[in-house]
Amino acid sequence: MTGATLWTRSGEKPGFVVARPSFLVFVERGGVVWGMNAQDGTARWKTTTRVTDVQSVRLDGNRVFLGGGSGLAAVMVSTGEVQFDLAAKDVHDLDAAGDSLASLEEGALVIRNREDGAIRFRLASPEGQFGSPALFADGRVVVGSGTRLVRAISSSGEFKWRFKVGARVKDRPLDYLDGRRVGVLSFEGVFYELSLGGGDMRRRALLSSRPFGPPVLLAGRIWAPIFEDEIAVIDPLTAKLVGRSRFGGSFLSPPILVAGRLIAEVSGPRRIVGLETAPLS
Repeated sequence: MTGATLWTRSGEKPGFVVARPSFLVFVERGGVVWGMNAQDGTARWKTTTRVTDVQSVRLDGNRVFLGGGSGLAAVMVSTGEVQFDLAAKDVHDLDAAGDSLASLEEGALVIRNREDGAIRFRLASPEGQFGSPALFADGRVVVGSGTRLVRAISSSGEFKWRFKVGARVKDRPLDYLDGRRVGVLSFEGVFYELSLGGGDMRRRALLSSRPFGPPVLLAGRIWAPIFEDEIAVIDPLTAKLVGRSRFGGSFLSPPILVAGRLIAEVSGPRRIVGLETAPLS
């Protein structure tokens, strides 16, 4: 890896890039979606949707979902075909799992059918404001609510257990992908491992500061970006902090893990920084 430029492609409006092996999807903020070859940047297709002021993009299998200040759409990644293109307002924090699609729309939690975007239910937070929702394959949702609660919601839209934390949970909770656990990272700088079925706390890890973004589970570890330039590494089996490192500049975007390296855009000066990760022992 040398950092040499392989290709460039001009775009009229900056937006979002999501990827799967050998393929890129670029979403302009005006709702135009491009399918691109990752090797040379050539466009395979271009699709225009009715979504404006795109705020959230989610790639799930062969579909990319986009929501914005006005509109919600789904596009097939392989062909660029529009699956649905619906009227909606202030759509953000999209998540997809199983046969469902979750989002926040005008502050309310909205669960839709993944195939056609039809609304199953809409809920407002009893505490005033939801954080970013985590949608599970069986249709359950876990989401921060208000300033000090985490709530579980059934696939039919019923409030179930709730767990009290010391500060707001703004970022998407972590799906352990085992059907038994969920992780939440609160603004008090604590990572909680909770039972997905009942909401009881199993373990927790104390971190140095508030989160910069959601925790992610990749390569056998939990990676938690911490304000303002730290990545904390947590063992998913024990919830113990097993490592931390700094990027040497304030995060402009949460780090991503690519081929064993953590990549993030930072300021002071503005640049891309890559950190090597150590293999699991």
